[in-house]
Amino acid sequence: MKKYSPYFTTIYDEQEPTGYLGRGTHYSILRATSWHSPNYDISPRAYHFDFAIIWDEDHDTRVIGCVEEIYLNGLLSKFIMFGERKAFFTAVISNFWNGLATDKEMNENIQWIAKNTADGDHFNAELISQDDIGGGIIADNNEKVTLYLSNINMLWKLGGKIIPSPGNSHEMIPFPNKF
Repeated sequence: MKKYSPYFTTIYDEQEPTGYLGRGTHYSILRATSWHSPNYDISPRAYHFDFAIIWDEDHDTRVIGCVEEIYLNGLLSKFIMFGERKAFFTAVISNFWNGLATDKEMNENIQWIAKNTADGDHFNAELISQDDIGGGIIADNNEKVTLYLSNINMLWKLGGKIIPSPGNSHEMIPFPNKF
């Protein structure tokens, strides 16, 4: 599978349009290591964090730079999906953080990241909640878009996942916060 970033592992990857939604919609599922638990609190043990990239027909990988910057700033666990369509970067907030869709400071952070990518690209950006996906991320009927993205989330259980330990999958070292 294609490697999009040194920070993320690709666990599912559609390279070209599938079906008839939008203008060539397809997606990839990427995984990062995070120290945020599935409940989004800081954990002494690492978790896998899975998220989707929603591609349009041109499969513009420049969007990965924005996601990397979100990750490097410790914000990735607040999102479940990202997309790029017509030079517009969309970040979809997890239901757990739904109020952040209208948070002025989070919006400013995402706008700044989209306008200051490492390779000099400039995207317009929008921050949307998982419950209000609608129009921007895919150009099609809102009901179809919501169903498509909800299905991706349901199939892949996007967000944080426990990384099993050898032996008992829920055990941690005896004093994780000691050092």
